[in-house]
Amino acid sequence: SLLSYMKKLDSISLDIKHKKLTQNQSLYLKELFTHINWIKNISLNNCKIDAGDVFQNLMLGLGNIRGIESLKLMLADSKFEEHDFIHFYHSVSNMRTLKKFALNMAYSETLSNFDWLKGSFKNLKNLDSISLTFDGSSIIKEEAAGHLRDAISNKYFLKEIDLSLVNCGITNTYQIVQGLQDSLQLESLTLNFSGNDYDDTGFNELLKLLKIARNLTNLNLNFSDCGGVRNFSVEVLKEGLIQLSKLKRLGLSFQRCTKIKDTGIHYLSKAFSEMSGLKELKLSLLGCTNITDVGTESICKSLANMGLTRLVLQLGKCPITDLTVRDLSKTLKQLNQLRDLHLNFDECKNITEKGIDELFTSLEMLKEKFEFLLSIEKNKELTNQTLVNIAKRIPGLTNMKLLVIQARQCQFSNEALNKLRKAQTNQTAVTLIY
Repeated sequence: SLLSYMKKLDSISLDIKHKKLTQNQSLYLKELFTHINWIKNISLNNCKIDAGDVFQNLMLGLGNIRGIESLKLMLADSKFEEHDFIHFYHSVSNMRTLKKFALNMAYSETLSNFDWLKGSFKNLKNLDSISLTFDGSSIIKEEAAGHLRDAISNKYFLKEIDLSLVNCGITNTYQIVQGLQDSLQLESLTLNFSGNDYDDTGFNELLKLLKIARNLTNLNLNFSDCGGVRNFSVEVLKEGLIQLSKLKRLGLSFQRCTKIKDTGIHYLSKAFSEMSGLKELKLSLLGCTNITDVGTESICKSLANMGLTRLVLQLGKCPITDLTVRDLSKTLKQLNQLRDLHLNFDECKNITEKGIDELFTSLEMLKEKFEFLLSIEKNKELTNQTLVNIAKRIPGLTNMKLLVIQARQCQFSNEALNKLRKAQTNQTAVTLIY
């Protein structure tokens, strides 16, 4: 009743913190949306559903809103039946003014093939941003990939797509990439296929997409735990990356893709060497146990000529040594515009305090105010001298605003830990996670 008098209100965000949305609550929401049908932006967070009539009430209420431009439905960990989505289709397909749509059904129980999603987007000519999250929905039907492809295809006007299908067990995810190949206006693309069967066919389709998506400024690709990813996959990806002359932010994750070896990393390095306009890079190779100092050397050399302001490099569990840290230190001396640096050397047993000390020495060359996160967890070979050396370096790093060191399950003494804590200065805040 109160909100119905607020005629100038154009946005509302509701955080439903109950374990499950009850039928009475869904009726109240239905009535609420009926009374504030002029609202333009709606965000419904932490909403769990396990009954069809509850979902029906929710969608009927949303269907009463005219002129809605942004809709965010966070329905993770819910339970649906296939017929429940009829209400979704009837409501969303009539939101002709909708520009941004986000749906999160991660870890929800639904035996779905997404045919309802295909029809829902068909008439939404103003839609320019789609975010879909179906992580952990391992009982999705096999034909789901084809319907997802049809849902996002022929959307020439789309500028932003965020699609996450972590551990969904879909074997033909390449069909989804095919659906994006008409999106000529794409500026931001995030694809998270972690834990699925993504192989050479998928990378060839991705290459076709990247060759036409020339307006991309932001790209994030996650192929972690995809057993089909190998050196050839990275070579194909390289050919696509070098087409993206406008790209400013790039995120690549190949965690535990053990078929990638130094040869594959060389292909990636060749792509980086041609991406001089890149400002932010996140590269995760955690658990890639066949990548050595030879591969990381090529990565470090390719980064040296970039004007990066943010670098996240995750090499945990890779069989690298101080040689990698030395090569990275040389590169950091040339990346003097860095403002944000994250390095992960977790369980890199051949990295010593000498390498870490050389790394901190190189930070003195950074000209901008910067923040540094270093993770060295489970590196039991590192001695107390590692922290003592870092503490000595901190006063000379006048441009470092924040230092965060993650050192869980290391063998540092309380005395060494205290020396690092006391090294904090007026210029540099120090956080130790141990």
